[in-house]
Amino acid sequence: MQKVLSELRLSKDIKRMLKKSRSLKLLQHYFSHILHGRKIYLRLLEKYGCDARIYVNHYPGTGDIYITTSLLPTWAEKNGITQYVATVIGKSGYKVAKMFPIDNVEILTKRETEDLLHYLQTIGETEPNIEVLHFTPFAFHQKIIEALLGVNGSNFMDMYLNITFPGLTLDDMMPVAEQSSDEEIAAVFKEKGLFPGNTIVLVPYANTIDPLSEQFWSYLADGFKKKGYTVCTNCNYPAEAKIPGTIPVFLPYNKLKKFVETAGTIIQLRSGLTDLLYDCNCKNYVLYPIENFFRFGSASLYEYFSLERMGISERVTEIEFSRRNENKICEQILKEYCTLAN
Repeated sequence: MQKVLSELRLSKDIKRMLKKSRSLKLLQHYFSHILHGRKIYLRLLEKYGCDARIYVNHYPGTGDIYITTSLLPTWAEKNGITQYVATVIGKSGYKVAKMFPIDNVEILTKRETEDLLHYLQTIGETEPNIEVLHFTPFAFHQKIIEALLGVNGSNFMDMYLNITFPGLTLDDMMPVAEQSSDEEIAAVFKEKGLFPGNTIVLVPYANTIDPLSEQFWSYLADGFKKKGYTVCTNCNYPAEAKIPGTIPVFLPYNKLKKFVETAGTIIQLRSGLTDLLYDCNCKNYVLYPIENFFRFGSASLYEYFSLERMGISERVTEIEFSRRNENKICEQILKEYCTLAN
């Protein structure tokens, strides 16, 4: 028994030593990530052709993918690229990318995408047919650019136009082809019992911005319902909770713009969806709470993500506020809205 215990202790000691070995860690990283990334790279070339350029979306954010894929066709054309594939993370990213004339869109997992980047980082420029569509493609290794976000008033769009797509402008963003008819949208309003022109669409969910309280949204919903409006929540119900007393609505990205314009008003926490709906012809309120877990360099959420500061919309009403003043913001929106309505 004593001999067995001694052997077990020795085995544990060896395992501890191996875990601390930098050489073995590098070797493990090479086999687990870099070689896996190479396999993904070769698989893409086999599927789309050795001459195809691989454009990698390494961040799954809806707004990021909207911006990159709206600029990608022009970017590829200006660089003389005729055969290419854009990779995205997840089905949501795929749906956004397919809103634009991009023939080849490949869904990768987050792990596959990161391993592909590990491979790219290892080989450097020896494989020039891979391009990462982000201004901090190796953010999980180097955070130099992240610290510079917001410097000299730079914003979200500035980073893409100056670093990822140098030489392009806002005019190079391709419009989304309308893929919904008036009859389809009218059917949704009838099914849900919503009033065209007198419906408030609430968008309470975002990935990188901490949620506002349920009380905030409930107060708004109740206030508008008392004034005769129908109120709905844009959410994937029941996976995402609707605001109490509202009607859940979940439409494909390519049908959402016409739905919101038919409704008349959208009130949204700043999210990737905001980028998709920047030019909606309706009352468009975008909320920017000051306090937030995620930081974007030296800029506040409003300074970095404001649609007006990004130069893509002047139609929106953007409100920056402290979370401590949620009630005042509710009153402000209800008061200003009713004043405009009258």
